[in-house]
Amino acid sequence: MDLFYRQLGNGENITILHGLYGSSDNWNNISKLLSDEFKVTALDLPNHGKSPKTDNFNISFLSKSVFEFLKKINISKTHLIGHSLGGKIAMNIAYKFPEIVEKLIVIDIAPRNYLKDEFKERENHEKIINTLVDIDLSNYRNRSEALENLIKIDKTGRLKMFMMKNISRNKNGELEWKINIKAIADNLSQILNKFEINLEEIKKETLFIKAENSDYINKNDIELIQNKMQNAKVKIIKDSTHWVHVEKPNELINEIKNFIKNWFLEIDFVIFTKVVNFELFFLI
Repeated sequence: MDLFYRQLGNGENITILHGLYGSSDNWNNISKLLSDEFKVTALDLPNHGKSPKTDNFNISFLSKSVFEFLKKINISKTHLIGHSLGGKIAMNIAYKFPEIVEKLIVIDIAPRNYLKDEFKERENHEKIINTLVDIDLSNYRNRSEALENLIKIDKTGRLKMFMMKNISRNKNGELEWKINIKAIADNLSQILNKFEINLEEIKKETLFIKAENSDYINKNDIELIQNKMQNAKVKIIKDSTHWVHVEKPNELINEIKNFIKNWFLEIDFVIFTKVVNFELFFLI
């Protein structure tokens, strides 16, 4: 499957996978901030943005589609960043196709079952998709009118503004969805459910970034991550929600860059230590 992608910068590869209802466009700012040091590739996942639509929509299919497409565009090794749904896909790629992953960065999502009642946002996800399914775009003249009912779910209006990016006009000037509403609705439970990976087998250096005011990663998740993954660490970005890449872009960029560069710092430290010890040997 040929996926739509945006590419900026030069250097080591970074690949960004967006979340549910998102697109590469939502990560333009982050891509630009990273492109001063890295070659950044941001994808539109299947059924999103400008990428093809398909009835097949689950973590396994999405992971394989991303992996095969990255190989097709000659990306054989990349630092892999995934937010929300993209984070689940990134974890699954690191588990099933570890050869393509340099380092793994998972933003505000955990390897658990989000269908359970303790996940507060589960009901919101169901309300959102049910609202979108009921919208007949042919009845509306503009995007704002079509999405007015989303205010009932999120009174801040942020959800409405976010979802407006998922509506465009066709050649006849009619409104149409960029996302595949039916495929997402039919498979939402699979997307929210736990996907089968053995965390202990993910050997890649991994950074989980938790948004402080989000319950997508909770205390139990952090304990699970720390107990099961030898090379994983968790960082919390304060005063942020699940939209951390929009609210705290600079803090997010700092965490990403520090994590990716940390390996080189450790190597430098090891080399420095060996040199010092070598010199001390001759001093003795």
